[in-house]
Amino acid sequence: MDLSNSYKPLQQDMGIEIKQEPVSPPGSDIEEEEYVTSDVYRSPHFPHLTIKKEEPTSSPEASPSRSPAFKDRDAGDHAAEAALPTPKESTSPPPPRDGPTTTQFAALHSSIRFAYATKVRTICSAASESSSDSSDADSYPTVQSHDSDVSPSEEDLLSSSCSDDEGATPQKRARREDSHWIKGDYSPSVFPFDAINSGLVDSLTLPPHTREVEYFKLFFDEKLISDIVAATNEYANKVGKPGLLQRSCPRLWQDTNVSELYCFLAVVFLMGLVQKNTIRDYWSTDTMLETPFFHSIFSVKRFCLLLRVLHFSSLTNAKDRLRSIRPTMEKIEERFAAFFVPFKNLSINESLMAWRGRHSSRQCIPSKRHRSGVKMFVLRDIQTGYILRFIVYAGATTAVTVMKKLGFTGSITVELLRAFLDKGHSLFVGDWCTSPALFEFLLGRQTNACGVVRASRKGLPEFAKLQRGKVDSYHSNAMLALKWRDRQDVHILSTMHSTELAEAIKVDKRTAEMPRCVLEYNQKMALVDKIDTQPNFSESIRKTMKWNKAVFFHLVDLSLHNAFILFRKNTASRTTFVDFKRQVVSQLIEEHHTEKSKRRRPTGDNPLRLTGRHFAQQLRPSSGQGIGTHRSCHVCANTTRGPKRRRETRYICVKCNKSLCLEPCFQEYHTLKNY
Repeated sequence: MDLSNSYKPLQQDMGIEIKQEPVSPPGSDIEEEEYVTSDVYRSPHFPHLTIKKEEPTSSPEASPSRSPAFKDRDAGDHAAEAALPTPKESTSPPPPRDGPTTTQFAALHSSIRFAYATKVRTICSAASESSSDSSDADSYPTVQSHDSDVSPSEEDLLSSSCSDDEGATPQKRARREDSHWIKGDYSPSVFPFDAINSGLVDSLTLPPHTREVEYFKLFFDEKLISDIVAATNEYANKVGKPGLLQRSCPRLWQDTNVSELYCFLAVVFLMGLVQKNTIRDYWSTDTMLETPFFHSIFSVKRFCLLLRVLHFSSLTNAKDRLRSIRPTMEKIEERFAAFFVPFKNLSINESLMAWRGRHSSRQCIPSKRHRSGVKMFVLRDIQTGYILRFIVYAGATTAVTVMKKLGFTGSITVELLRAFLDKGHSLFVGDWCTSPALFEFLLGRQTNACGVVRASRKGLPEFAKLQRGKVDSYHSNAMLALKWRDRQDVHILSTMHSTELAEAIKVDKRTAEMPRCVLEYNQKMALVDKIDTQPNFSESIRKTMKWNKAVFFHLVDLSLHNAFILFRKNTASRTTFVDFKRQVVSQLIEEHHTEKSKRRRPTGDNPLRLTGRHFAQQLRPSSGQGIGTHRSCHVCANTTRGPKRRRETRYICVKCNKSLCLEPCFQEYHTLKNY
């Protein structure tokens, strides 16, 4: 087997020559490996091969410039070779073989590595001398970006190995810096924007005295509610199978209707304003927890059953994670875009709807207000806070076409902006999607952008280390890359700001200078963060429902928020969001509620029974009967001082609403803590 042809590429790269010689018979005089200064190197375990070196070299042990790493490695090679078994002498000729053995290959590898190390030291020495003669000591060597698809050349790899050599001068670490970035001041060119059509669309003709509920019904009209009612009834009738218990809730199901579902949404809105721990607390008859409004609209069984069987679609597309909510989402998003034209400044941010259940789309972001839940990407108009579009994250099935150059987050941004490109808008985004590639794409579509960028993003320039309050900036292709040192480093990418500084008032009312792009970004995004803190649906509901219902109620909250924006723009009213929400609840109940549920008497202990003035009153006769009404005495049935028994009485305490015997229960109930 001729190995000289197999190693031709290595011979050319290393400057060495591999010659094949006849194999020495076993038992020859070559017993151990020797490092010689001649121009031929021979290995005892590979006697038929010799390596001819370019220059004679001394022993590795005697080389003063040899790296400790090479010494340790060579020592290990000697130990490994010493441990190899010595071939036994034999008078018979060796058996024929097709090629070298594994041991011979290992020995050849050790020999070639020694020659390779010699070549590395030669290159490092040359690089060290050229570096010391350079006039610009602070300049960085130009290397290929590690984010690029092009692999670095062999010389670059060899240069990076110089740090292993004790005699080599340490080099500054090269940054993946693109040559098109220019250091210095920069003046941007901002696209013009025509705001004459911004605001409510002309087709929305609502008189100023229109009630609040009509704005909400722009998004949740009766057609959308009818579709949800149909899907809910279909699902509830399918769940109520004959195998269930006779008195189980699904067996007691009665089909719902549009009016009942509107009342259901009204109760959910009110739960966001009146926070309690559990759903049943809203129907508690305890005088300390009781809220009579909920009793008058629904029974607790009916409300919980509606919440359980609430359904939105019967789609069965297994590849779509959001198939059970997709039709409702699309209809709501269409209505969002139909009634409002945005102003110049837009923002896209990540929104996390709180939910702690199990689903493949559930995300965990510790920096968010709610750390875990279903993630949404939301496009807003900054001036009003109106929500224009949204995309619910669903992993690989997210409704977006990924552009290879922009990546997933960049493609999300372009998809949300698709209807607003080429119009001169200005976009503010977070570091989750900001990149030079995305901003270059938006520039080509006449859209300016500004956003915080991660320092590790591909294509950014190399920034210097800064002291607090200092600025370092570069510009390229109508784009500004800026680093400002505050309590920590802040990196900004912008196509609409210069390097101008502006005065900002801090928390302690002191003024300080910061880049105008940082100041404006903080002001714009603060408006978006303020909107996210508005009251939403109740935490008690969130604990008890599946993910698709969490998405639905979040969309209901977004619709109510947009209705509030339209109401403020159309009426110039200064009503707060909480007051607007309360009015929507009241008007929904007034318009759609027709029946009242029976109210139960309170069962909890009344702490006011031991104070104030109490009077006994005889129970009035029931309607249509000529005799008085009797009730069970509360003290006799609940006493802790003796055996409980049932005793009828005709008297009641009006203030406490408790039926009591005149003697002695009336007195004991109003004077003893433990009766």
